[in-house]
Amino acid sequence: AAKVLGPTGVTVAGVYHLYIKGDGPAGEAYAKRGGHGVAYFRCHSCLIVATHDDRIQPGNCRAAVGKLGHFLKENGI
Repeated sequence: AAKVLGPTGVTVAGVYHLYIKGDGPAGEAYAKRGGHGVAYFRCHSCLIVATHDDRIQPGNCRAAVGKLGHFLKENGI
């Protein structure tokens, strides 16, 4: 993910976000712009995309998305 998203970043809803980090095999990625961010999690048949603003800690957003993503993957979704 870093080779592809690192130089180009991510655009969500028309807003550019800087790619911060990702875990290729697990299907997780995170991008941010100022106090706003986007967390991604790739499951078997879906992609979770969650956004947060400056009132939410980025780690909390990533943790919630990861927890949901792992639950869905474990259940074959």
